[in-house]
This record gives sequence, C-alpha cells and structure tokens, in this order.
Amino acid sequence: MMKRLLITQIAFIAGFSSLTGYAQTAMPVVAPWDADEPLVVTEKIPVDPILLRSAHLDDSDITVKDAGRPSSLEAMYADRIVEDLHQFGYEMFAQDSGATPATNRIPAGAVQDDFVLSHQDELDVSFTGQRTDRGTYRINSQGQLLLPDFLPIPAAGRTIGQVREAVQASVDGQYNMKAYISLSSVRQIDALIVGHVHKPGRKTLTVFHTVLDALIEAGGIDKTGSMRQVKLVRNGRSQYVDLYALLMHGATNIDLRLRDGDRIVVPPIGPTVAIAGETKRPGIYEILPQLRGMQHAPEDKSEILSLNDMLELGGGVLAPGDNRFLKLGVTQSGQEIVKDIDDPFLPEFGDGSILMVSKGEARRYGTVEIAGHSRKTGLHALSKNKSLSELFDSEDILGANIYPLIGLIERWDTEKLTPVTVDFPLRLVLKGTYDQLLQDGDKITLFSNDQIKAIQGADFTSSASIEQGSRTDGEEETPHGLDAGIGEYLKERSVFVRGAVRYPGAYPVSEGTTLDMAIAVAGGMTLEANTTNIEVTTALNSQDEEKADARRLSVNFSQMNPQNIAIEAGDSVRVNQKFNKVANNSVLLMGEVKNPGRYDLMPGDTVASLMVRAGGLTEQAYPEGAIFSRASERKAAETRFRS
Repeated sequence: MMKRLLITQIAFIAGFSSLTGYAQTAMPVVAPWDADEPLVVTEKIPVDPILLRSAHLDDSDITVKDAGRPSSLEAMYADRIVEDLHQFGYEMFAQDSGATPATNRIPAGAVQDDFVLSHQDELDVSFTGQRTDRGTYRINSQGQLLLPDFLPIPAAGRTIGQVREAVQASVDGQYNMKAYISLSSVRQIDALIVGHVHKPGRKTLTVFHTVLDALIEAGGIDKTGSMRQVKLVRNGRSQYVDLYALLMHGATNIDLRLRDGDRIVVPPIGPTVAIAGETKRPGIYEILPQLRGMQHAPEDKSEILSLNDMLELGGGVLAPGDNRFLKLGVTQSGQEIVKDIDDPFLPEFGDGSILMVSKGEARRYGTVEIAGHSRKTGLHALSKNKSLSELFDSEDILGANIYPLIGLIERWDTEKLTPVTVDFPLRLVLKGTYDQLLQDGDKITLFSNDQIKAIQGADFTSSASIEQGSRTDGEEETPHGLDAGIGEYLKERSVFVRGAVRYPGAYPVSEGTTLDMAIAVAGGMTLEANTTNIEVTTALNSQDEEKADARRLSVNFSQMNPQNIAIEAGDSVRVNQKFNKVANNSVLLMGEVKNPGRYDLMPGDTVASLMVRAGGLTEQAYPEGAIFSRASERKAAETRFRS
C-alpha cells in the first residue's frame, strides 16, 4: 500500500509541480495498481529521483508507453506533401513486453571454430580410448588451459578450433587416445550504450551477441537517432555501423559481434529525404553526410543522390511504364521548389528533398477485346487475330443464344481523336463471305437474342428534357446490360418485321442482310402466313429530296428467292395472312335436349340452329321455362342488384 501511495505522489508531482517545467503535461487518471504492477504513463514525464529512492523504486518500475504520435520529422514531411510517411527501419526494434532478455538468449547449434576464447571461458573436454574421463576446465587469468597430465595450453585470444588442434596434438603422443572439446558456458560481457536510444546505459550481454542485439536490449533507437552512423568504439578505435546495409541488402557482416568493454554511440539522425507516391517502399530515409563535423556550408552537409539512388531506397516503382518523377526541395531561404526529374543519373536530391512518383495510365498495345455474348470474352492478341474471320474462326466462340445479324466494333479514330462504332454481319463472317481488318485496341461486342428483345421496347431517354435528334452520353446502363449509346445505335439500324411471324418487332441488321434472315430472327412465319404476298417497304435514300421516296415490293416466295432480296436498316417487312384460325368460341347447352354439351360457334349461328344441332327437345322439356345466360348480362344483373 505504501508503494502505491508513493507512486501516486510521484505521478502527481511529476505532472503538476511547477518545479518540473512541464505545467501543461497531461496526466491520466490511474486507478490503484496491484503491488507488483509498474506505474504506466502515456508520456515521458520528469520524475524526482528523491521520490524514487524514498519509494525504493528504480527506473524499471516505471514503464513509458509510446503514444504512437508521429515524430517531428514525420510531421514536417507530412505538412509538406499531405501524406503520412514513416521513418524507415525504426519498426525493427518493436518487441513484445514479454520478450526474453538478451542475457538469456544463447544461439542454438554448435559453436563455430572461429569463436575467439578469452579468460574465464569454460571448456568441456572429453577423452576416449586409453583415457575415458571428462571434465570442465576454465581458462585461467594467464590465458592458459590446464588439463591434468598435460602441459599448459595457450587458449585466450585463440579460436576454439586452434585450441582443439593444440589439445589433439598433445593427445597424439599418447597411445589409443582422442580428445573432444566444446564450449561449456558462455561468458558475459559488459557493453555501454549511449546516445539516442530508449534505455541507454551499461548492458550485460554475452559474447555471442552483436551490435543489433545490444540496440534491441537498449529498447531500440529513438526516431531522433541515426540508423546509418552507429559508432562502435573498441580499444580506442571507432567503427561506423550502417544498419541500412543490413535492412536493405542483408549484409550480415555489418552486424559485428560484441566484445567486453565495447561502447556503442548512437548520434542524432543525419540528413534525410522522403519518397512518396507509387513506390514499393515509401517513407523517410536517412542519407549520409557529405562531410563530418559542423563547420561546413549548409549545402555541403549531405550527400546528393540521383533519381536512381532514390528509387533504390524506395524499392523501385510499383510498376514500369510512364511514371512521372517530381522533386520537392527547399532552398536556403526556405522557399519550396518543384522540379520534374528526367535524368536518372543527375545528382538532385539532398537533405529535405522529396521524391514524388506518380504513375500514368497504362496503355495496352497489340490486343483486341471480345465482349458480350461469347464463350471467350476478354483480350486476344492482335498478332494472331488480325481480322474478324481469324477472330471468329469457329462457332464455338459464340454464346448459345447468339443474335447473328449484327455485331459492333468500337475503336479509336486516331485522326479525329474520337471513338467510332462500326457494325458488321456476324453470320456472313462465319460463312466466310465477309471480313474486316482489326485495329489495335478494338472492342468487339456480340449480342444475345434476349438483349435484342429487351431493347425493342426500351426507352433510352432520361426523364430530363432532351432535344430531338440528340444522343445520350452512353454511360447509363440499361437493365439488359447495354449502355444507352449502344442501345440507340442498334435501334437506328433496325428493320421492322410485322404480321404473321412468331415474334414481331424491330431487329437490328448490318449489311448483307436478306429477307429470309430477317424473317428467321423473328421466329419464322406462323401457320396462317401467306407466302405469296409478303410486303417489303424500303426507303430510297438519296441526297436529292425529289428522288428520296419509299417503295413497296410484293414478294411471292414461289416466284422470288427471299435470299436474293436485300434488307437494310429502316425497312419494314409485313407477312400477310391467308386465313384466320378458328377461334375458340363455344356455348354450353344443358337440360332437356337430346344431345346436351358444348357447341362451337360460327358467325350467324342462332338459338334455333343450335337446338337443331342438339337434336331437339326431349318429351319432358318445358320450353316456356328455358333460361338464357350470358356473362355480360350476369355482370350487369349483379351490378343492378348491388346498387
């Protein structure tokens, strides 16, 4: 309880005392903790060390959580490009709170022969043959390995492989004896970690751990610290470690193994650049200084990278093609400059520069596309399908309910820079009597019979007023899956088939359509059709208004072959009837007649004629009580009764 009260007092003084200099620091309201739980706060708050000592606490009793806020560097770049970028590499130090300490992490597997021994290392030595004992021996302060019955063997500063050879050389003088050496225990070392890390100080590690392990043990590098100029000081000599070489290229030789007394210094972060847009690894990257030290001109403080260097940092563009590269830089006077970068090798990007990569729309070449009612919709290579006959070389490519009289080609007119639509007779293409060359980017659309029936009564105009003769924008899609522009195009190129056919209506056609084909798509002629009197009305299109007129042709199938009569868009076909089918009209006769039942009616039939057909009345008939009932009269009587 006393520990909890003191912790609360620490938090109160740290958050609100004017002596701390953080009067505006937000302090969360915290409920009492369990006795063994550390104090958890959401920001770095100065804590009075006297209170820590009075509460018998140390730094490990207070855990500071990362608030998840962007660093000042990330915020600066975000303000310039309105895009959230993160500093590259720092996420590698994120670890679970329950991670195993570095002092307890011992590499698995056998120790390599290049491991350098030192005093206090313990070796496990086993003998076989004439001598079969086994023991653990420590290298003494003089660096020697003392084995019973053998001369001292120098070991400190030598690799375990060299010591193994030396021991074996001593054993070789004995008859029938062999020696086996392995490392028995791992010695611990002390390394001092200072600078921009979360938990600086002296750390206890093992000889197997590396610079990266030490940085992880120190909680990782702060975003204010450098990832590329980590300094390892050993025996008075300094060596720089560039963690980018490990993260980007997997250079494991960069991660040096530690020795006792090593010091690791993490300096402030150096110059930086940012990469945004269509790249594989957008982010903020640290670059190397051009000259070390402080007494240099600002423009010389960082290396200058080319476009290729920047793209290598960012992992390259997302996709090759027409990419635009834009540089955002800041002059010494603080003015923002924008520049297009075309030369990939020219040094352009220094400290504070931003590379924006924007991808242009990809242009597809060498393809044609089949859409609509086909079994092979999608892209096809133009090199193998240069014409319609090559593309539709078999009926297997068509849908099961294909409409055969028209197909459309949508293409881009490179001269007028506008889209154009061209129709073609699909049936004639399959017969080999019609063909047309295809162009790059053509889209060929086929239609089903259901789509053609759906557009016959479709209204493609919107509810808004549209001037006569104007077109819709073609973007609105109709229920039958066709946009309004294609629907209107098909209706303009329709012929009208009426009369004694199964499915009268308007049917779009292309060139080469004949009378028999127009009647066939309408379902064929009915039983009462008169094949000797079929009317074909066609318009005589002419630029001369006096010659422009319509003519009507009467076709007799017994005298004229319908395959030789051309049908064009706007024509009308009427199949006349030669008789009317018997209508299903009947009356029901019941009661005292010789042959009651239902009798068919013909024009002119009367009640008297009906009685004659029924064989007359029976002997029990009562003619004065006969009832005549008609549906219309029954409804009228019912209406009068209700009123």
